[in-house]
Amino acid sequence: MGANEIKQEIDRLGLSEKLLLLEDVWDSIAASNETLPLPEWQKQELEQRFAAYRSGNQSLHDSASVHEELRQSYIISDERLNHQPEVTSGVLANECGALLKKFFRNRRK
Repeated sequence: MGANEIKQEIDRLGLSEKLLLLEDVWDSIAASNETLPLPEWQKQELEQRFAAYRSGNQSLHDSASVHEELRQSYIISDERLNHQPEVTSGVLANECGALLKKFFRNRRK
């Protein structure tokens, strides 16, 4: 089956089936020992960040503390405002994850 035929088959799938397929593809990629080529700009950025970390000019933070800091710093946590929306994590997580993965995949091209 050629690439165009595979794409046509994928286009026939529903959104949830596409997301499951995408997860399977990513798992397959992660399980392989192949190295993903990085564009030069990405290598330079990683080298700069690692150098800053080694020199003590940059610290690491776990995801939970980063999320909490973002929640506290955004306007939704300002008690002076009339509306206090409830933040629920995980809503459309798969769909958002797919969008992010697509974005970064396109950046690597």
